[in-house]
Amino acid sequence: MKKILVVALLCMLMALNAKDLPTEESLVEGRLQNGFKYTIKQNAKPKSRAEFRLLVKVGSIDEDDDQKGIAHFTEHMAFNGSKHFKKNELIKYLESIGVKFGSHLNASTGYERTLYKLAVPLEKDNLEKSFLVFRDWAGGLNFNSKEFDKERGVILEEARSRDSVGLRLYNRSKHMVLGDSKFMDRLPIGDKEIVKNISVKRAKAFYDKWYRPEFMHFVAVGDFNVTKIEGLIKEHFSALKNSSSDKRASREIADMNYTQVISLTDKEVTSNSLSVQYVDEMIYARTRDDMRRGIIESMVYNLFNMKAEEQLLKDNPKATTIKLADGYISSQKGSYKFSVSYRGENELSALKELYEMMFSFEKYGFSEDNLNLVKKHKLALNEKEYKRVSDIRSSSVASSLVQCALNDYIFVDYDHKYKLKKELIADIKLDEINAKYREILAIENRVIRFINTTGKDVSKQDALETIGSSKETLTDYSKAEKLPERLLNKELKERKILSKKYNEKTGVYAFVLENGIEVTFKQTDFSKNKVRLQGFSFGGDSLYSVDDLDSAVKATEFVSKSGAGE
Repeated sequence: MKKILVVALLCMLMALNAKDLPTEESLVEGRLQNGFKYTIKQNAKPKSRAEFRLLVKVGSIDEDDDQKGIAHFTEHMAFNGSKHFKKNELIKYLESIGVKFGSHLNASTGYERTLYKLAVPLEKDNLEKSFLVFRDWAGGLNFNSKEFDKERGVILEEARSRDSVGLRLYNRSKHMVLGDSKFMDRLPIGDKEIVKNISVKRAKAFYDKWYRPEFMHFVAVGDFNVTKIEGLIKEHFSALKNSSSDKRASREIADMNYTQVISLTDKEVTSNSLSVQYVDEMIYARTRDDMRRGIIESMVYNLFNMKAEEQLLKDNPKATTIKLADGYISSQKGSYKFSVSYRGENELSALKELYEMMFSFEKYGFSEDNLNLVKKHKLALNEKEYKRVSDIRSSSVASSLVQCALNDYIFVDYDHKYKLKKELIADIKLDEINAKYREILAIENRVIRFINTTGKDVSKQDALETIGSSKETLTDYSKAEKLPERLLNKELKERKILSKKYNEKTGVYAFVLENGIEVTFKQTDFSKNKVRLQGFSFGGDSLYSVDDLDSAVKATEFVSKSGAGE
């Protein structure tokens, strides 16, 4: 039983038996003699701009015991002086060409990778200087002692600001999925005492040891000449040296093939929830068959969540939300996660309600009618995505290519992906869906988390007994609700146009209908096969008295959730 990850179904891992998944023909890929890899793609949107990414496949898990937090610290030092940009010159230069820190310039550190991002307008010598920036990040950081000491405080403040309820709950339960792996003791933000006291020498030792070209992958996407970009890559990165042959830390997390239960609370927890996580090995899609399994998995989520929404509409449900989704733990571990939120102290009732649904689909399966609805939606989405390929922005393409590079994927040809998805979606059988769902529930590595405001502790025995009792009386939830063939039962009458005006400067048409409604219309080429509609009337809440104000404010939400027709 393997967890199949599909990253937007664009990235497919290259393998000997994966020749039926061709690379997007517009990509230019290469590898320098020092092991430095690169991927280049010309993309016209937005015009005269480029998106660059430097992926370093090294993160906090590669730190020594006395370096906890230094992978993240190194990322910070990338903006505090390098061979070609002293101290704060880099930020000042980039701001001078319209680059904003955060939206156009950023970096991040994870357990297994560090990523540097830069988006620039292609004007003057910006392109050449951008490559100097990345060349310095890859092998030219200064680690000035004064700047290093200043940055300690910045990182400690970042650690303080990140001390959220979510992080605290994660830290108290992460052992249930990470076990005794190195991940357990390598949170990227690091150890505060080490950040306060580590020497510049030890910090630079991490950079010198692990920032090696063999662990780097450069991604360039934009409205540029691909040949010129490839030349700049070779010019700036060929001289980088691999300073050592040390192997990176193991990314493996041992299986824990039993059920674990934990109850968590915090002073900032404001609602009650529970989750059931089935932890499994992460296997990335490599072949046509793997792609099929990935689509099947996605359909399981769609079908379960569709029926969960119906369950919540019934009288007096214990849960307020029920959802199934995939979860990312590490490059080698993922999960299938059932999540429930509930009111009051109904944790065991909510758990039982969840498992009654889960066991019902295990016994009765999903319905053919609901599968056909899911297929119809996926086929329509596939058509829409394909028609908008030329509208994809460079930042989105760059993000997908980074994901491909992170695990040595290929970026599948757009035409091939569209045709194959269309074929697979139509061909997938209900038996395959039901078999996959039952496979998920058979996974032994199970983690149950209760998060509540009261501090109430749910024992493993109580949880398991509740789950066991859920099988006693099962309702067949597979039956599909009959839906109306039309959204609106009432025909909308056409209205005459009383007047029509056109503004040549803005390209906007203005119409006035006989019922008094004014319509403005503008045709654009921003996104193909897409129409945006918005309607409003003047006045709003201001038209109501104080006594009616509360109802008026809530009315919008009620109407938006009430559907259309009868």
